[in-house]
Amino acid sequence: ELRRVKGVGKDTVRRHGRAILEAAVRRDLPVPDRGGRRGRLPAEAKNWGSKVLAVVRERCQEADVATRFVASRRDADALVQWFVDTGGAGREPDLPLLRGWRRELAGEAALDWLREKTSDTPGDTRGDTRGGTRGAAAGRR
Repeated sequence: ELRRVKGVGKDTVRRHGRAILEAAVRRDLPVPDRGGRRGRLPAEAKNWGSKVLAVVRERCQEADVATRFVASRRDADALVQWFVDTGGAGREPDLPLLRGWRRELAGEAALDWLREKTSDTPGDTRGDTRGGTRGAAAGRR
């Protein structure tokens, strides 16, 4: 829903919503899911946002960069929600954590943690991707 996009008000959505979505589709830009609410997190994934943020925090401490400049809790939760909804396949969410230097610093490590976590679930056929996450956060599962 466009109303969930930061800075887009009800009046803008009412007047220009259709044109905005059409322009985004023409330019192959990510558009908000029209399905309304995001899926619910399974019980085992409820605390993954905290774990992802711990991975980010660890990487930031190693690089002497404040975590707030790399990712917020909301970013971590959005990443987890996308990962749970899609299995990590398809278009990645448009998050600062997954772009440029932030991705190099901590975004890949966060994705690696999610991949490792889901490869540990019974019946998963994607194989084991361990080894991509290092440090204390990797041992906290």
